Amino acid sequence: MGDHGGMAPHEAPDAAAFVASLRRLKEASGLTYRQLEARASDRGAVLAHSTLAGALNRVSLPRAELVSAFLHACGCSAEERGAWLAVHRRLDGGRVPSRPPGPAAPPPPVASPQHPTGPAHSPRLPAVPAQLPADSPVFTGRHTELDQLLLLRPDRPDRPDRPDRPDGPDRPGQDSAAPTIAAIDGMAGVGKTALALHVAHRLAPDLPDGQLFVDLHGYTQGVEPMDPALALEGLLRALGIPSEHIPPGRDERAALYRTRLAGTRTLIVLDNTGSEDQVTPLLPGAPGCLVLITSRRRLLGLPDARHVSLDVLPPADAIALFTRPLGATRLAAEPPRRLTEVVELCGRLPLALRIAAARLNSRPAWTLSDLAERLAHHPDRSGEPQDARRSVNAALDLSYRHLTPGQRRTYRLLSLQPGVDTDAHAASALADADVPQTVRVLDGLVDSHLLTEPAPGRYRFHDLVRVHATITAAAEDRETERDAALTRLFDHYAHTASVAMDAVYPHESDERPDTPSTGTPVPGFGAPQQAETWLNDELDNLVAAAHAATHRQPRHTLHQSVTLHGHLRARGRYGDAVALHESAMDVTSTAATAPDTLNHIGEVHYMLGRNNEALQCFEQALDLARATGDRNGELHALSGFGYTQRMLGRYEEAGDHFARGLDLACATGNGKAELFALIGSGQSHLVLGRYEDAARCLKQALDLACAAADRRSELWVQIGLGDLCRSRDGHQEAAEYYGRAMRLARATGEHDGEIEAGFGLGRCHHVLGRRQDAYACYRTALTIGTELSHPDDQVRAHDGLAHACQALGHRDQAREHWRTALEILTRRGTDHTWDPRVTAIALRTNLGVYSSVRSGDRTS
Repeated sequence: MGDHGGMAPHEAPDAAAFVASLRRLKEASGLTYRQLEARASDRGAVLAHSTLAGALNRVSLPRAELVSAFLHACGCSAEERGAWLAVHRRLDGGRVPSRPPGPAAPPPPVASPQHPTGPAHSPRLPAVPAQLPADSPVFTGRHTELDQLLLLRPDRPDRPDRPDRPDGPDRPGQDSAAPTIAAIDGMAGVGKTALALHVAHRLAPDLPDGQLFVDLHGYTQGVEPMDPALALEGLLRALGIPSEHIPPGRDERAALYRTRLAGTRTLIVLDNTGSEDQVTPLLPGAPGCLVLITSRRRLLGLPDARHVSLDVLPPADAIALFTRPLGATRLAAEPPRRLTEVVELCGRLPLALRIAAARLNSRPAWTLSDLAERLAHHPDRSGEPQDARRSVNAALDLSYRHLTPGQRRTYRLLSLQPGVDTDAHAASALADADVPQTVRVLDGLVDSHLLTEPAPGRYRFHDLVRVHATITAAAEDRETERDAALTRLFDHYAHTASVAMDAVYPHESDERPDTPSTGTPVPGFGAPQQAETWLNDELDNLVAAAHAATHRQPRHTLHQSVTLHGHLRARGRYGDAVALHESAMDVTSTAATAPDTLNHIGEVHYMLGRNNEALQCFEQALDLARATGDRNGELHALSGFGYTQRMLGRYEEAGDHFARGLDLACATGNGKAELFALIGSGQSHLVLGRYEDAARCLKQALDLACAAADRRSELWVQIGLGDLCRSRDGHQEAAEYYGRAMRLARATGEHDGEIEAGFGLGRCHHVLGRRQDAYACYRTALTIGTELSHPDDQVRAHDGLAHACQALGHRDQAREHWRTALEILTRRGTDHTWDPRVTAIALRTNLGVYSSVRSGDRTS
């Protein structure tokens, strides 16, 4: 494809510029979206043409996996891809949320039948995480520790833990069959994370399978230490495991994590660890990986780790770090003893030294003597002995006292943020100020090293600084002032989340509560993509704030439980969704609000294939809704019952629930619920062979959908009518219905509908003798089902591909597709899909028939 290096957006200032560069690369390639999908598939990657088209027509930053697959399809070299992904990491800010991110795609489809001589099962390019935060540009010293850690490079002949080398002074020799583990310990503010990241960036090129980073919040003020099970969920997603394949138990997740890392060379940084119990489940089980752990205590319960303990900086390194931002001219006339005195008053701790240097830099008239005097006479509010916190508090108090009143107030109020970072609008809500004024204050706090800005517009405390800010807020602000600030923050989040959800998911707006008012500035969303970006950036903070409000303002928890449900579901944040809904259940004061919450929990269980748990939730919701006269809650529960029963193959029961929902919807005049019930009833009648009843329901549904201009519902009706025609052997007419449904699905971005229309078209093409077209439809359905992490769709797509391959004469590939489909069902612990034709028995029968044919071929 030629040299694309010149197109890499090295200076892209934001996501919009990056996406514009991707569009230019696509234009230069001369390839259509479908051609790019095919080329990615040939290289073992999954790249749905519809998903790519959507990503290149937005202003938000696309996923790294999509960018990587697109670059592969364009023919970019490894070096060129590295340049693009480096820019992507910069724009993404290198931030790692404290809650796990969204799911990645599962394993790939089988190779195309156009390449029958290729491998039978072409492995998808695995997700290659690149989660390391940026290295410190002013990293100083630590030469001895750095040399020790750089020797731990896997497979290095002179590695100090190899069995053929003498044991180190502090640990026995490490088994060569074990992963390489280094545990860095030391007091707060001593620079553990900075050293770990500096080493990680140095070693990353030797570990090509990716870098994982997790802040375990072992010592973060006001934030619960991360549960290992939750950390494993995030790590597994980063490694490409979709949500429904992640088991619920910690031990099962740890086993899957070790399996996924086996045979890879992956770098893992586990930062801010609280204990051995927290970190042990996160360790790989095979050689090749390198793990860097940081903790404030020596983790003696990890006997296979190489322990590196950090003390304060040596005097020379401390002086070098302090003077680096000041310059030689500023200190030329200062006596050396004063310099030594200042670094000693800072305890030779990197954090305290940087803060003190920033304070001196901002006061041109000060001398080192002025700084030393102020450091020596600070009031220590922590009441602790002379240790790391006391030394840091000296520098923090000095910086705090020289802030403006507005800066001091904002500094204190930022400590109330329940999440781990904030943006300017949330900070404005806390401070009750306008955004330009707040940005100036935030920038001043960053310049004073009281805040960090790890990504543009995202502000964060160091753990020790957060503690100082929290103590200061408790000492100087009345409880009523702190409560008022949190109320403003919660109102800001509730209002902005409601507006953003209406922009991104307008068809669900009537299922959410009204948008509450707020008295503080809010961001403007010029397009749905901007609202979606805000939701993604703020989701961890939104969830944290909703949990934090359970005791102070339970109404906020209840509001956000309903408001955020659709986005948590769409992002695959199923664990977060269940936890938030359960918090809402805990604070529900009346039974009137419980049905919605139970229905949402049931919906998440349904999405995860936990059908029995889903039925229990829908049953409880149904009972409560009827007891309280909540007709909407009752309709939602009946619909959930219907679809879950259908998933379990109980088509009569499903039809009964849809029929009850239809009667109730008609009685209450709920047109949307009537439409859904008609579609569900029509599908149930169809599966049971009641074609006249199915036709009656679907035609009524089509009239309602067209009258309401509800294109999303119309596409499902078109699919149902296509299924009906196909069941009556009217395949050409069915293909026309599916074609209309496909156009509606692509116009509305309804990927589930695109999958179903693709299945229908594939079956019609197959019967009409258009086998290559059938294969293409199933392949597209598998690609989208994979990206959406829908196992049932993946099973059905593999079954369709197997039949297409068999018809094309590619028996080996047909067998691989059927075997893959059976493996997915087995992994899920079920023997069927909602499609009665695609079951474990049918798949085993097809495999058995194939085996008989193979045996006959060998004996003939």
